Amino acid sequence: MKIASYNIWNSSTKAQRLNQIAEEINRINADIIGLQEVSDRNYHDQLLKLCEYQYAVFFSHDGEEEGLSVFSKHPIIESKYLECSIIALVKYNDVVINITNLHLDWKSALMREREIIALNNATRKSDFDYAFMLGDFNCSVNSSVHQDLLGQSSLLGEEANPYWYDLAESYADKTQTYPEITLDVKNNPKWNGVNTIEIDQRFDRILLQNTYPKTYPVLKNFAVFGKEISEPNGMAPSDHYGICVELNFN
Repeated sequence: MKIASYNIWNSSTKAQRLNQIAEEINRINADIIGLQEVSDRNYHDQLLKLCEYQYAVFFSHDGEEEGLSVFSKHPIIESKYLECSIIALVKYNDVVINITNLHLDWKSALMREREIIALNNATRKSDFDYAFMLGDFNCSVNSSVHQDLLGQSSLLGEEANPYWYDLAESYADKTQTYPEITLDVKNNPKWNGVNTIEIDQRFDRILLQNTYPKTYPVLKNFAVFGKEISEPNGMAPSDHYGICVELNFN
């Protein structure tokens, strides 16, 4: 099974990049993909028509047109919006997978902490076999949010229990490599000519909740996608790169 995440960049160039985004989604061919910065339901519908998915859900953020989408090749048996995320249950053969597709607040560290506590509490239930948290976390791997999710610290008097594994880090350790960045301010044309002191970041992540007492799925691959530049418009599909993990479930 492949599970992916992609921030598709809600900007004035979204119509120009629609086919590029669809081509990347079809090329990576994930079983489930969570999308962030989907400009509105109409854009969700346009993109879905170009992609090879039978099941999909869209929720807009409170008071906004922009929202989040989940596309799946397997039945979505339940879905809801919570805080900054879609929480969807996907049936894969005899396995129920909880997908939390999130886009944390970009302006406030305190708000991100509050959001992640709410999502942690929502994924402590037992109506699924495996849980994945994916999306644009809008914070670095050194942040309080990320360290809390890994079980290395607590937030506002609460902790992630069970804790989570960063699958890019797990794969990098397995292959003796380094996790790739997903926000590339040096090479992505979005930043050409922009006077910025921002640095490359790995804001986009896929996490797996500790599976005890179930066995872990086998981690086969982790890839970054969406780096190709279109010759006609000179743009990458998005200002973020997408990420995709491949796993085998026992």
